[in-house]
Amino acid sequence: MASTRSIGACLAILLGVLSAQVVMPACGGQANQGRKSDRAIVALRCDVPDAEVWVDGRYFREVAELKRAFRLRAGEHRIEVRHHDYHSMYYELSVQAGTRHTLRVELAKRLP
Repeated sequence: MASTRSIGACLAILLGVLSAQVVMPACGGQANQGRKSDRAIVALRCDVPDAEVWVDGRYFREVAELKRAFRLRAGEHRIEVRHHDYHSMYYELSVQAGTRHTLRVELAKRLP
């Protein structure tokens, strides 16, 4: 038979775990809001859906995979849109936290 002391210790641990599960999501939500608030939103529209989007020299994803927009940290960024059948386009973008930007990209077809 378990002693009263061990049952009490188990209950204390269980209450601690349960309270952590209730408190942690609330803290995480505030932390996420703080992280998101230091970012800008960039919408990119391009007539070539399989063109690649590069941000600051790193591959990001294809245009077709961009649902609506993506977030960038405040500051200076280089956005490049590439496709092997088209001339690449480069954009130097300076964004501030909480702002929204739209890039409309029309890639020019390469000559044969």
